[in-house]
Amino acid sequence: MNQVKVSLTRCGDYEPAKVRAAILRHFELQGGIESFISKDDKVLIKPNMIAPKPASCATQTDPAVIIELAKILLDFGAKPFVGDSPAWANMATCSEAIGIVEPLNKLGVGIKQLRKPVSRRLEHSGAKIGISSVALDADKIINLPKLKTHQQLVATIAVKNMFGCVSGKAKAIWHYRKGATFDDFCTMLIDIYKLLNPVITIVDGVVMMDGPGPISGNPRQLGWLIGSADPIAAEIVCCDLIGISAEQLPM
Repeated sequence: MNQVKVSLTRCGDYEPAKVRAAILRHFELQGGIESFISKDDKVLIKPNMIAPKPASCATQTDPAVIIELAKILLDFGAKPFVGDSPAWANMATCSEAIGIVEPLNKLGVGIKQLRKPVSRRLEHSGAKIGISSVALDADKIINLPKLKTHQQLVATIAVKNMFGCVSGKAKAIWHYRKGATFDDFCTMLIDIYKLLNPVITIVDGVVMMDGPGPISGNPRQLGWLIGSADPIAAEIVCCDLIGISAEQLPM
């Protein structure tokens, strides 16, 4: 049986040099960046962008984590861009709120709204769902979620973050259709994750959101980045770090 690797790197704050070192250590522990990315790959960095609140609120993936990962990918010779389809705003306002627009512009790294949906069939239900072609057209995806509590799902971590690749207001429709039963909704999330198949997840747990997440909770210092090619394994470790049982997660 293949062993699943989950890497943990201490990162006490968002000082850029510390964040960069922690991300590089993740790639080292997971077999090297070349195990996931090739030179010239067009790489979607998929953070958690949900509402235009400042970084201090811990609502979105911290700007330092996004920017330092982009720099690492550029240094390797890849072609990164940052993309999401925020549920409560758009990429422009969410990016401005956490201050990533100017730094990424200086690096030549684009910020894209994940629009232009194309129909894909979900494995378990057979239903069709609109996934952003911007995400599907990327050579590789790196999943960069924020560790947060969630009033519906207990916590939102790796798998739920890829729901942001469902374009625009369609997410609200699917929340309504599938949210009535956890099993249906969570099976849909897993199917979406499989369709997009990120090469690695790195969870921003330096400062997490606690309380009534995923938007209105409170920042809580945790001090970890958590990485794995297996999103479920990453979520199990995250649950252990924040003191909840992984069995509490509906998926």
